[in-house]
Amino acid sequence: MSSTGSGGDTTSGESGGFTTGSDEMPETGGLSGSAGDDGTTTGTGSACPSESLEGSTSGTTLGRTNTASGSCGGDQASDQAFEFTAAQDGNYTFSTDGSDFDTVLYVLDGEQCGGPELMCDDDGGDSTQSRVTVALIEGQAVVVVVDGYSDQSGAFTLTTSSQTADGCNPAVLGDPLPVSEGGLTSGSSHEEGSCGGADAPELVFEWTAPEAGTYTIHTTGSDFDTLLYVRDHSCIGEELGCDDDGGPSTQSSLTLALVANQNIVIIADGYSDSSGTIVVTIES
Repeated sequence: MSSTGSGGDTTSGESGGFTTGSDEMPETGGLSGSAGDDGTTTGTGSACPSESLEGSTSGTTLGRTNTASGSCGGDQASDQAFEFTAAQDGNYTFSTDGSDFDTVLYVLDGEQCGGPELMCDDDGGDSTQSRVTVALIEGQAVVVVVDGYSDQSGAFTLTTSSQTADGCNPAVLGDPLPVSEGGLTSGSSHEEGSCGGADAPELVFEWTAPEAGTYTIHTTGSDFDTLLYVRDHSCIGEELGCDDDGGPSTQSSLTLALVANQNIVIIADGYSDSSGTIVVTIES
């Protein structure tokens, strides 16, 4: 069992989409091993990455070598690395949920394991599983490494999902303030914020700030436990905020400083798998 808090240890090298983190670059992940005479780092005897990833896969790190490590762990455990190429611009989520040991998961930029780390996570998934979300552009190649906490290894499941602009069609909200809109959330989940929403259906809205100022967006009046998150400019833009219970009871509320004519996308979502009638209100 790793010694992280409830949210797990997630470090981010870049902001983008709804993956947020420190403005400082974390330690660079990459190959484990010693430096050769030419200053390069050598691995410990296994190809890295070992195969391509096109969707979801399963395998085992048992019997494999320790070829790489991340800033949040993996320096003592065997691992398996996959090369992945983004089909289009979007936010890509990789998860080890369903694996049978305490995993560490990290994403390195480029086609080789020596690239800079984009994201590393220990316990951000279910229980001691790992989950990372990174913003990628079309054709960008990354290496996804399934690793273990401490020296743990075992059978793993690696799943891939994405959120792209093509799959998001927000309803446009107009003027004047206050603006209030709502509806019934039903069906499957297509969006997820940093504070949740992976298992609940959502409604998506687009709104443009008429002038520079501070605006409050909330779900007061909804009939279930809501989540609310806002992205800048588009469905795959940087997350500006995510809230679970910042409003009355189990309702959500975010207050954001926006510039004149700033376009935002508002996702009204549910806690866990909750759904129902949701109301979104924007006030200045």
